[in-house]
Amino acid sequence: MDQTSNLKLPYILAAQSQKHVTHNEALRALDALVQLSVMDKDLAAPPGSPAEGARYIVAGAPTGAWVGHATHIAAYQDGAWAFHVPLEGWRAWVADEDTVYAFNGTTWVASGGGVNPVPLVGVNATADTTNRLSVASPASLFNHEGAGHQLKINKAAAANTGSVLFQTGFSGRAEFGLTGDDDFHVKVSADGSAWQEAIVISRSTGGVAFKSGQVDVASAATCDVGAAGSQRVRITGSTTITSLGTVPNVLRCVLFAGALTLTHNAVSLILPGSDNILTEAGDTAVLASDASGNWTCHSYTRRRQAPRANLISNFAINLYADSGRFGGNSAASETIGAFSFPSYLSVYNGSVAADAGKFITNNNDYGGAAGALSANIKALIDKIRGASYRRYGVEFRVAQITMGSGTASSPQTLASTNYYLSLFPSFGPRPPAATFHMYLLALDAPVLWRVVDNQRSYKDGVLQSAGNYLVSPADGWVSLCNQDSQPPYLTTGYQPSAMNIYAALSGHRYLIACPALMGGLTDVDTNIGVIPGVNRWLV
Repeated sequence: MDQTSNLKLPYILAAQSQKHVTHNEALRALDALVQLSVMDKDLAAPPGSPAEGARYIVAGAPTGAWVGHATHIAAYQDGAWAFHVPLEGWRAWVADEDTVYAFNGTTWVASGGGVNPVPLVGVNATADTTNRLSVASPASLFNHEGAGHQLKINKAAAANTGSVLFQTGFSGRAEFGLTGDDDFHVKVSADGSAWQEAIVISRSTGGVAFKSGQVDVASAATCDVGAAGSQRVRITGSTTITSLGTVPNVLRCVLFAGALTLTHNAVSLILPGSDNILTEAGDTAVLASDASGNWTCHSYTRRRQAPRANLISNFAINLYADSGRFGGNSAASETIGAFSFPSYLSVYNGSVAADAGKFITNNNDYGGAAGALSANIKALIDKIRGASYRRYGVEFRVAQITMGSGTASSPQTLASTNYYLSLFPSFGPRPPAATFHMYLLALDAPVLWRVVDNQRSYKDGVLQSAGNYLVSPADGWVSLCNQDSQPPYLTTGYQPSAMNIYAALSGHRYLIACPALMGGLTDVDTNIGVIPGVNRWLV
């Protein structure tokens, strides 16, 4: 045996002459192979001007001086190429790649890359038997290799889990994937134990189910439903709401737990019909904010159903035979005769009704010659008619009601003052759904407009919060409208009344004009004036 088994270094033989030659050959081999570091491993032809001692791993299909030496170590020593055949397990540092390669008996592979499979891999971290690949770094990059790239998570069976889990302090907070079945799930957790499912996408149909839990938000002037942690919000309490906050581009399905007032704003809180909304328990609304955080109510649904009979909407024919003109039932033209207080209204507690004048068509105040208007009637016409439409019109009379001294029936108390019933519609059969409208001017002191259960009341077109309210002399003429919807099972058939007016003291006066009772619930323009009855076409 004249050389070593592994590095093939020549032995100095006994009685050998020129022993230094053999020794130097062995040193050159050691110099080439110990602490092996090659310049490159991808060259198939020798470089043109190699440096003394430079080493290379010869690539496949070599040419020139390297022919026949693929995978060998080529070392340029003493002006010539020397070749060394690697054995399995040799390692070499490849300088142009800054990578350690190992020879697997056939080819050179990146160190570790040729060990497949590998049980644990830790990158700046320690892997374990559960987390067999562990990486600690600011980011991870999975790049394409010229086209697309897929990250695959495979599970054994439908009942298993294949998901991506997000944690804080190694406690789960969010997860998406196939969790427990083959539908796609998105869920979140506040503590890593109790989980709330937010979205499920059906594997069969692609249908998306949003599983939004309900969140309670207390009513307040600014009731910030946009900041609530759910699409479904229940508003509790009774505080009037003037704003829903300014969170942009959110949708909320709102359930109202009780009665409160939603206040219309033409910019920041747009409500249907530009009216305030008086809510009831069980009412629902769909509200959305725009990019500026301004809200619009796209749908409002009342819990309470309308009566099963007399379901009339936007129908404005006066059921009162005199059309509310206080001129007798035979008046059908634009003019009117003497004052006649109708039987469909009843004064109470000694109250007295009297003529307070009439609106005169072709009146003197606006260029005519038929007579002058009283100051109060002129004020009403100025309120409900444009400047070019005050000279001519359908005549009507105004009634003055003076409160008597009686105190029968239960008083209504507001602001520590007792008010007593003065005027109401005469008893008789009433429709289960009706709308009442009139104009009222308090002369001496405030009068009370009563609002009973299941009535929505508008003062000058603005929906009022639940309960009675006052009309004061400072208000001037006021348009008053009650939308009255009573369940027939819970009424006598003639009560409650669609309108009730109360006054505090004997001698207090107020004026009323153009009363109208309409079957069904209808929106009434505050400038309507006389609402004609069917008699107008039958006389």
